[in-house]
Amino acid sequence: MKSKKSAFANTSTGYGRHKHSGKGHSHGQGHSSNKDKAETKTKQRDQKDQNEQKEEDKDLNSGFGDYLRTPEAFEMMKLFVFANTIMLIVTMAWPHIKEQFYMINQWLESFREAQQQ
Repeated sequence: MKSKKSAFANTSTGYGRHKHSGKGHSHGQGHSSNKDKAETKTKQRDQKDQNEQKEEDKDLNSGFGDYLRTPEAFEMMKLFVFANTIMLIVTMAWPHIKEQFYMINQWLESFREAQQQ
């Protein structure tokens, strides 16, 4: 069964990673020739898995992933974070700032009325 290519193939969480062990575990006593064959098969399987892993790395790092590693992309990400911060202030904080402005304005007007009387 061929593994699916996903964004989580090489993460530290291990999702999408092959669960083949590097050493053959035998539960019984066998001949040395059977043991050698098992080790050879295990090595071939591990080498095949490593080749598939390298191909997956190339697929994951191509296109947008390669672009994100460039200095241009880093500058664009800075710009995006700055613009996102401005949008957050406008949408979330502006109504509260506006309300506080009106409260302070009313408070100052009450002092002006008290001085006129």
